[in-house]
Amino acid sequence: MRVPGRLSDFARTLQLRRRSVAAISVVLLMGAGASCMSTTALKHEAIAMDDAVALDVSPRVIPSSVKAHLADGSTVLFPEGVTIEEARVTGNGDRYDIRLSPVGSVSEIARDSVVALERFATVIDGDKTIAYNALSTLFGLAAGAVVLLMAR
Repeated sequence: MRVPGRLSDFARTLQLRRRSVAAISVVLLMGAGASCMSTTALKHEAIAMDDAVALDVSPRVIPSSVKAHLADGSTVLFPEGVTIEEARVTGNGDRYDIRLSPVGSVSEIARDSVVALERFATVIDGDKTIAYNALSTLFGLAAGAVVLLMAR
């Protein structure tokens, strides 16, 4: 006999399952929204070749990645940095020809054959990181609220 206003065992079990799924979904979505992500950017800047001599701080050590553009059109990439001395630039590098095909390894190049040097560094963009984390957290909260409302 069914009493009006009372749920059957099946209906109560189904309602309990829906609420459990909703609660787990909210926790997962909020965790995804509060996840930490960071935005990075590749920053590059020219290195003045005459700074070391003008400031009398030869040799000058650049610890970040450096790309050397040479007078013959080739390029040398020093991923671990370089040391700039009066007559040469030293470091563990890879040389590429004008078509960017690998030519071989280089440990030093003459300073007068270098046309330009570029320094590369990966930096974290704080503003974008904060904005993206805030947006993902708000999205997670909104999605969680929608799931909770749907489970009622």
